[in-house]
Amino acid sequence: NGRDPKLFKIDYAVRAKLRSELKYSENDLVWVYTGSLGPAYSWNQLLEIFRFFISKAESVKLLVLTRNSSYLNDKIPEELSERIQILSTDYSNIPDYLNVGDLGISLREPSPSLAGLFPIKLGEYLLTGLPVFASIQVGDTLEWKEKSKGIIGVDLSRKDFADHAYQDWKNMGLINPIEIRNYALQEFSLENSVMDYLSALESLKNI
Repeated sequence: NGRDPKLFKIDYAVRAKLRSELKYSENDLVWVYTGSLGPAYSWNQLLEIFRFFISKAESVKLLVLTRNSSYLNDKIPEELSERIQILSTDYSNIPDYLNVGDLGISLREPSPSLAGLFPIKLGEYLLTGLPVFASIQVGDTLEWKEKSKGIIGVDLSRKDFADHAYQDWKNMGLINPIEIRNYALQEFSLENSVMDYLSALESLKNI
């Protein structure tokens, strides 16, 4: 489930070009969401965190990159509509558009079945140098969070999850995107995934 670091990478020239096209200012804190949409992907909780940031006078914007934008037809409150852009584009363009963001979103409704899930989008964000809001119930997110300052664990089962996410983001401070990417190269690159599979297969010889 790794990603090719030659595709998902930091590109400041692309960032400047696309942010200009999308009318984002240098001061905007752009969140980027990529992937499927649906009840399992915590849209309402994302908006709650989004609103909390706005209440703290943060200039947050949200860029949604998805193939099923129709899901959001009646799910964007009018007061937030000027802050949210929805873009349908070919998957080949996703690596470029991730460079627009300042923070990635990888949230899921808490469920025991998520313990064995590998969130592919998490690797995509981190390889692009983005810090990420990531649900802690998914896969090995808690373990990854301990290794990388770029992963902000979000526990959606908490009543104060929005406040908690905001405080963790503030406490994170500035992190060099290259530092985030370097960690991702160790954990989420395509090459590393191949090595993990080979290691798992090798261990079966001793069973």
